[in-house]
Amino acid sequence: MSGERIRKRASKDKHSGVKTTSPWLDLTPDKPRFPALSGRLDADVIVIGAGMVGVMAAWRLAESGKSVVLLEKNQVASGETAFTTGFITRVPDANLPDLEKAYGAEFVSSLFRVNARAQQYLCNLVKNEKIECGFAKCASYSFAYSPHDRALEGEWGIARRADRASRFIRGRPASKAAPPLSEAVCYGGEARFDARRFILALLSRPAAKRIRVFENSEALNFSVGDAVSVKTSGGEVTAGKLIVASGLPVEPFSIESDIASATSFIIAAKYAGRLPISDNLFWDNSEPYFYFRRLDSKTLLLGGADLPDSSPIPASPHAPLESFLRTRLGGSSAISYKWAGRIHSSPDGLPYVSAHPKFEQTVFVATAFGGNGMVMGTAAGLLLADLAIGRKNEGEKLFSLSRGSVAPKNVQTPSSKSAAQPAQTGQPRKSAAPAAVKQKSPIAWLRSVSIYKLAIYMLVLAVPLGLLALPQEARLPALATLSLAVLAAVLSQFLLSRKSGAPLSLSEPALISGIIIGSALAPNTPPLFVVLICAFAMLTKRLLRVRHVPLFNSAALGLLAGSLLLGTHNGWWASNYTPLLGVWLALCAFVLSWKLRRLSMQFAFLAVWLALWGAAVLLAGNVPEPAFFLESIPLYFLAFMLLEHTTSPMRQSWQILYGALVAAAAFAVIRSALPIEALLIALLAGNVLTKLLLFLPVRPKSAGAGLELCLGKADLSDGTTRCVSAGGRNFSIAFLGGKYYCVDNACTHMGGPLCKGSVGELNGFTITCPWHNSVFDMRDGQVLRGPASASLRRYDVSVRKGLLYISA
Repeated sequence: MSGERIRKRASKDKHSGVKTTSPWLDLTPDKPRFPALSGRLDADVIVIGAGMVGVMAAWRLAESGKSVVLLEKNQVASGETAFTTGFITRVPDANLPDLEKAYGAEFVSSLFRVNARAQQYLCNLVKNEKIECGFAKCASYSFAYSPHDRALEGEWGIARRADRASRFIRGRPASKAAPPLSEAVCYGGEARFDARRFILALLSRPAAKRIRVFENSEALNFSVGDAVSVKTSGGEVTAGKLIVASGLPVEPFSIESDIASATSFIIAAKYAGRLPISDNLFWDNSEPYFYFRRLDSKTLLLGGADLPDSSPIPASPHAPLESFLRTRLGGSSAISYKWAGRIHSSPDGLPYVSAHPKFEQTVFVATAFGGNGMVMGTAAGLLLADLAIGRKNEGEKLFSLSRGSVAPKNVQTPSSKSAAQPAQTGQPRKSAAPAAVKQKSPIAWLRSVSIYKLAIYMLVLAVPLGLLALPQEARLPALATLSLAVLAAVLSQFLLSRKSGAPLSLSEPALISGIIIGSALAPNTPPLFVVLICAFAMLTKRLLRVRHVPLFNSAALGLLAGSLLLGTHNGWWASNYTPLLGVWLALCAFVLSWKLRRLSMQFAFLAVWLALWGAAVLLAGNVPEPAFFLESIPLYFLAFMLLEHTTSPMRQSWQILYGALVAAAAFAVIRSALPIEALLIALLAGNVLTKLLLFLPVRPKSAGAGLELCLGKADLSDGTTRCVSAGGRNFSIAFLGGKYYCVDNACTHMGGPLCKGSVGELNGFTITCPWHNSVFDMRDGQVLRGPASASLRRYDVSVRKGLLYISA
């Protein structure tokens, strides 16, 4: 598939408002909620991987009185748990007749019992802990499209003996549940939920106090003896037992087993009218395989069309789902999400949960959950906890590694019901707030609250302090101007979102922009001008974009345009000086910059600002006008405008340059006595600099002699990428814009093969992970869109006698 075709497809999805992530990440944004490990700790058990399996194991251990350290490579519940469709079904993702033939009827009955107990345990947790996670009881339907289907009848022959809550339906009762059904095995007592919200809320409950959670803490080194020691980049944990719940076990704990991996694709379709299906779970028994359920009263989730890793990913992998939506389900709908999940399956479709063969007394592993990661993941977590503390569990014989020696010869690797096996280490982008989290300290609360909410809280407290400093007759007009600005900004953003097809919601950034504009405009600004300035700010924020982020600080651009085009006066009434307001603004500047990790930018601005004004004072012999060293106007600017994180740089060296440039430019404009807003023009100039810096080539440090890639110049055309192995490592190399770029082939989120993804989606120099749509810039390896949060390593490419070499 050519780069041009990929760019066109990505552009089409972008402009149609289709999101390339899961709704779970949209509802609960992916961001750090727990600290990274630092220092040395002791615990009873270490658990690696904070997906469904790892969290369930940790919770069960905590219930048993054990202290647990839970290590997550990225963020909690951001691996495959964030890409599931949330089926809570006890039905194994396997061929029931083949299982009975291989292991016997009692084995299958035992399997249903273990899954049913895990399912009930999961449902009880939601109920007893009062967790808001979209949980709903329902039934599930394993169905066929035509009557007298032999495969379905074979499943029913096993299910009616193994599961008392199952029944067989045909005809009208089947089609009433969903139009495509001709007949089905119906399982009662099932459920659906948002696994990500469930996990994050569960770890915030008081009962989780024995679980110490550390994010961005990848396990790098292990020492296994009578005890286990795990080292991360920031610390070390020692414990008596280790549980590896990272999807595919990390080295050196991999297991020798025939595990097949595949990608399952999912879409969410929003219906204009009534949904065509009942509120239950559905999966068919055909090839290709499809499964679906409701997300809410207007939205349907549809997944399937799985592709094994051995198959190339087609240009439009979601096309079979779109066709199924039109032909099988019907109705008027629009696709709002497209994403994919990873599946790891054993030959018989059941997971492996066992003590590790080489470290039987200390290390326990779980993997290969197929398409039933929610319930079997819970069952695995409970079993892992019981194995670690030496407690009996019926699942031990079902999920042991040794059962593979008697696996049926003709069992096919099953497809997925839930579109994701959950126990992966993974991270990270993103909307409704997550379930309430009880924090232990103000610092923990500051780390967990979103930057937008924090800015709103601080602005709301700054505004009345500024109002009190105004003359009494100006307070009511100022408050009216502020209210109108907020209303105009939010309404403008709402109308623009409606026009573009994006989801409609209260925009927190628009709310912040409205407060800033309203508090900067003079109280007597004509209402029409207030509305025009806010509308202009929101419009330019949407239109003037680079790499999907605004080019300019929208509030600053709106205020400057208003002063130049409309002649409005920026009174900055909310920053009239009072000692209390000055202290509050200084605190806001510090807290917000600490939250955004931009303290170096703030300090650079202050250092240059004070140095220049200090030099002016020394040279002039008196304090020039205006001589605001640390008055409220620059403090207000410093706290709420300079810090706009989408228009200021992330790299520390660039932050220092940015802060210094804005301070110097503002000083120069003030000293030149030009009739323009000095701080605003300086900020906008800094915005432009930030975007220019993004296009500068970043030269990585050389890591030794060059490696020959066994690839010639003629092997790559413009806009294409290739997988290359050299020196025992895998790379993705692309030819973009007339230059060669090379990065590690493994996505930093879940290790997806980048060379199989699309290139040029955002700016012509990007590569997109085919698994979860993380986007990286090939020029410097930086993450442009999550869920990945860590950058790729990038390598210089050279051409020698027509062959490509990299420094690695």
